[in-house]
Amino acid sequence: MIHFSIHLYAELSKKLFKNDIEKVDDFVNMLCYEFLRDKNASTAIDVLEPIIKDRKKSSNSGMFFMFSINLAIGYKLIKREDEMTEVLKNLDWSNCDDMFKFAKAVLTDDSKKTYEFMKKFSDENWKHNYKEWPLFYFIRESAEFREQYKKMYGEEYIIEKTKYNKTDIAKEVRERNKCGDEEDHSCHN
Repeated sequence: MIHFSIHLYAELSKKLFKNDIEKVDDFVNMLCYEFLRDKNASTAIDVLEPIIKDRKKSSNSGMFFMFSINLAIGYKLIKREDEMTEVLKNLDWSNCDDMFKFAKAVLTDDSKKTYEFMKKFSDENWKHNYKEWPLFYFIRESAEFREQYKKMYGEEYIIEKTKYNKTDIAKEVRERNKCGDEEDHSCHN
């Protein structure tokens, strides 16, 4: 239901404020970013799929790339790799910003290109991106990522303790499986 509200807001805003289409796109993109960061991939996908299908609805090609990358992130989060690949395949990579090519390398598990791009995108502004951008969820826990991060910033990458870390999820699954054990009733209190 929330995706319908976002679409309604975006369509009405674009009709009422024709000179501010970029602001509307920025707002929709920010919402989708937040959905992805909170691992609410399905909602992000529901918002982004119609935008990608109707390319005319985005204000410019850079924004269309952002929408597309976020849609691909959403698909990858919920293990719909074929659809992620299709989104990436439909983009014209010949004249796009390296940031988008970096995102493609991460999404397609191209380690060599990913870590080459990490060296390129190593200023202080990117430090925050590596910690927050949902794109990097797929590589943050790898030894190679942590090693490259340390080379770039002179400090260890600390895996933020959120309920979404793969290690925390694995631990939670193990604990839940323990609850199924007839002899351990401690978690049924």
